[in-house]
Amino acid sequence: MGPISVRFCASRNWILCAQCIHHPSLLRAHSIAINLLPQLAWIGFSLTHRYAELKRGADVVREAAAAALDSGFPELAVEWLEQGHSIVWGELLQLRGSYEELSSAHPDHARRLRELSAALDDAGATREQSLSIFSESIDDAMHRPTRTLQQDADRHRKLAIERDRLLQDIRRFPGFDRFLLPKDFPQLRASAHSGPVVMLNAAETRCDALILLANVDHVIHVPLPKFNLKRSVGLRNMLGRLLGHARATPFDDRVGGAATRGAGSWETLLSTLFNGVIKPVLDALAFSTVGDLSRIFWCPTGPFVFLPIHAAGLYGTQYSSPGHKVSDFVVSSYVPTLSILTRSLNFSVPPSDDLRLLVVPQPPSDGQDPLRGHVPPSSNLLSALWRKCLA
Repeated sequence: MGPISVRFCASRNWILCAQCIHHPSLLRAHSIAINLLPQLAWIGFSLTHRYAELKRGADVVREAAAAALDSGFPELAVEWLEQGHSIVWGELLQLRGSYEELSSAHPDHARRLRELSAALDDAGATREQSLSIFSESIDDAMHRPTRTLQQDADRHRKLAIERDRLLQDIRRFPGFDRFLLPKDFPQLRASAHSGPVVMLNAAETRCDALILLANVDHVIHVPLPKFNLKRSVGLRNMLGRLLGHARATPFDDRVGGAATRGAGSWETLLSTLFNGVIKPVLDALAFSTVGDLSRIFWCPTGPFVFLPIHAAGLYGTQYSSPGHKVSDFVVSSYVPTLSILTRSLNFSVPPSDDLRLLVVPQPPSDGQDPLRGHVPPSSNLLSALWRKCLA
């Protein structure tokens, strides 16, 4: 067994070769690369190592999902995208996460898992600190750390191996067979319990929306032929330029001034996003009635993470009537992973008549442009709610 980073690099080379000659082993190569990602993020390595390696793996996830779609496996694409998104934060949450269910059923195993996780958390920081000390004192043997880097690494690895063995034991208990494992598609489909969930993926050769519905046992696959990775990156860069221009332009100059002439760029960005991505999704969901405002959850990946999906639409005087913006049809929410929504099923809040509202207006900040109009909307909102309560 070679180092994980070497095996991951070999799997990427396999992917490239299989793509070049259209070899049937392409999906197998992608599967191996995806399955190596958790080991790249393995808590047996330091945080710095994990993040550096996983940056290299980000494009692998996008391309793996695209390959699964090319082969007609949209459910596999959803699983791979979710696994890729969840790896780093999933590992960190496992270290600091909640073990209530395990504690209730198997308290001794839960206690030992907490101890090992806490020790690993501490070991990761200690190992990085030792590396820092060693680099500063490399030329001075008198100042080398008492505990060697090898000792820290060995301790770290032993803790992680013991934790993995403990997890294997836990997964033999009834009801815990998927404990801290990636979810499969039937489990991920539960994320759509409060409305459609739309995953957006852009790869080099294709762009797709993958829709999950609670009452549909398969993925609704919506190809987005007007988009690809290059175009989505272009929109992200355009957004950065527009925001930079807005920050550099005084507020009073934005109305009727030179900045208005740049509004076409905003219109281009939002209309391109609407026509190329959002409208096909709304059509696939048959959301054609203005004002229904169904709830929808967007799970963007790659460059889509930076794009204002909730504001997409056709702007300008010729499009002033309802029906040309995403907000005319749905209420948009964002989720980083599907697992966030599936976990929310376990945290139901009992109904209550004791409803409260917290309104926090942003006050002026030193050295920053004023945020105009924030006080009247807050007052108007509170007044409207008060009248509603008295009605």
